[in-house]
Amino acid sequence: GAGSGTNTTHNGAGGGGGGYSKSLAVSLSGQIGIAVGVAGTGGAFLITNHTAAPAIRHLNLTQVNIKNCRATAGGAFEVSNGARVVVDRCRIEADTSTTGAGGGGVNIFIATLLTKNSRFDACVAGSAGGKDGGGVRLSEGLWVSDTDTLIGCKAQNVGSGFTTTGLYLSRNVVVRNGTAGVDGDG
Repeated sequence: GAGSGTNTTHNGAGGGGGGYSKSLAVSLSGQIGIAVGVAGTGGAFLITNHTAAPAIRHLNLTQVNIKNCRATAGGAFEVSNGARVVVDRCRIEADTSTTGAGGGGVNIFIATLLTKNSRFDACVAGSAGGKDGGGVRLSEGLWVSDTDTLIGCKAQNVGSGFTTTGLYLSRNVVVRNGTAGVDGDG
């Protein structure tokens, strides 16, 4: 499926407060805004390749703004179980992970995230216990980051901009003005 528009607001879900699809692939582009998504995991989207989960497996985001979303893990979205997300010229802003593993903006678990010319602003990991990676938390996956900016993100534990236990490849990435409770201020 494909989508385009100017502004979308979604609330409440077990996973993926704004995006829920049984499709294998979804593309969104053209000045779309997603605000106030609330979910168990993935405030705006849950992208997973888990065969039992009716969710998006591949997601392409171009010029999309995701703002003020909340989830236990992956405030804006969660990518897991072999899924893939491409984020191009997007803004992930003021999203929060609450009680889960973290990833105030994005939580990646055994999956792939490709970001380019995108910005993570004021994302928070740990408003009530979700602790690592204010902007992005990468666990056992791949994140390729090209010309991205992570500004003013916060983590209750480690990694104001991001934390990684997976493979992280970057070029021209800026992390600044972040705070972390234990280690990794940016």
